[in-house]
Amino acid sequence: MPSVLSVNASSTESFDYSSLDADTSWFVREQTEEIKALMKQTAEGIVKIGQKLIEVKKRLGYGHYRQWIEAEFHWGKSTANSFENVAKRFADVQNLDNFAPSALYELAAPSTSESAKEEALTRADSGEFITFTTAKEIKQKFAAPTTPKHTKTEPEKQSSLDLTDNEVRQSVKEPLASDTSTREPAPSEQSQTKQIELIQPEISSESKVVQPESWWQLGRHLLYCGDTHSPQFLNRLPQQIALAIAFPQTADWHLKTLATKVKSALTVFSSYQDLDLNILRKMVENSLELYTNGGETVLFSFLLDPALLLLVDRLDCNCAIAEPNPLRCEAVIHAWTQTGGKAFISDQ
Repeated sequence: MPSVLSVNASSTESFDYSSLDADTSWFVREQTEEIKALMKQTAEGIVKIGQKLIEVKKRLGYGHYRQWIEAEFHWGKSTANSFENVAKRFADVQNLDNFAPSALYELAAPSTSESAKEEALTRADSGEFITFTTAKEIKQKFAAPTTPKHTKTEPEKQSSLDLTDNEVRQSVKEPLASDTSTREPAPSEQSQTKQIELIQPEISSESKVVQPESWWQLGRHLLYCGDTHSPQFLNRLPQQIALAIAFPQTADWHLKTLATKVKSALTVFSSYQDLDLNILRKMVENSLELYTNGGETVLFSFLLDPALLLLVDRLDCNCAIAEPNPLRCEAVIHAWTQTGGKAFISDQ
């Protein structure tokens, strides 16, 4: 599958503190020394490191923050993200003595369910030492399709990776690139497929919901039924886009002038029509974890899989989508509302 991955990132051998004001310079230097000391400690030190990284990121901003972690600790962005994830998910836990550091990283990953985390905590409280292998087994247990949903005080959105190929295809009559109609469904899929077909009416060949060049607000996300390079769409984009992901229909498609706003880009073109959605979603998930932080903007041009919006939402990023096909736009809206999100037409 021909593909292009372009990443813009800067790297320095030493961090330039002279570019900071005196107060910020003092604060960041102090946090640097404390983080290096905590690196020699155990699991609870990981939480503290993550908390300090989050505070420094607030002070420095994205660009300087990345230069700082590379210069002071020789870390890539994914390493820093791992510390931050642990801080966010385990900050309220009083005792982490029964966790291996590698287990914390695995359990704190965005792809790990809350149920997996809770089981690991329960087992640790009972005296079991949670290793990386144990954490991975618990995570896989709750990632299985047959796992019953855990209850919470408020309803939560279905994970983007829980949407099956059949659910995605049922949202739009035009087959997606991942259409697997040529293969026989696995036994575990057959009953689920039958149920979906019974409750999901087929959508007509023309969208009755979405009009060309219309705007939709999906929670904090924006959907435009039109071309990425339309001036009206470009004007509504923020000045900086953390990651742009495109699934164009031709190999010569490119970002054009939009590239000046983009820090990292993933463009995937394929002439094949049998792409595996699970592999596609994992590739996008890895890109999001590597090149974005919570609160940053992700741009999709030609949204091949509606479930990718839900994946971006789960990782706490903002999403801007430009999709010219009204049927695919309708599929995105359907996927969003099916998991409890609200959608409404937005004025330009």
